[in-house]
Amino acid sequence: RHPLGWALAIDKWLKNKWNARHTASLRPEPARLDMWLQVVSRFFHDAPALRTALAVHAEHLDLGDRDLLARLVRRLGLRPSNAARASLAFKGYTAANLQYVACWLDGGTVSSKRDR
Repeated sequence: RHPLGWALAIDKWLKNKWNARHTASLRPEPARLDMWLQVVSRFFHDAPALRTALAVHAEHLDLGDRDLLARLVRRLGLRPSNAARASLAFKGYTAANLQYVACWLDGGTVSSKRDR
């Protein structure tokens, strides 16, 4: 997922009563972006040591990148007939990212309980 969309989307999990104490360091958006970059950098560092790895932009699958979807389905060993079902896991990512970012740019707070 795009780093800014991800950083804004996880906000709802950082302040709930179960995570508040453990996630204080991730409350500022720059800290979340830094974490995203660290995780992705670690993945690309470790990927050559894995038997198989594939980095996928969720937004590409959401927007219907059929070539990428076909490669993903092959890599996962799924039957091609399951490709459409596999793509549903990514449905709505792009629109959600845009909603989170638009709300943030407008100075609003992101809430899963009301329109952004």
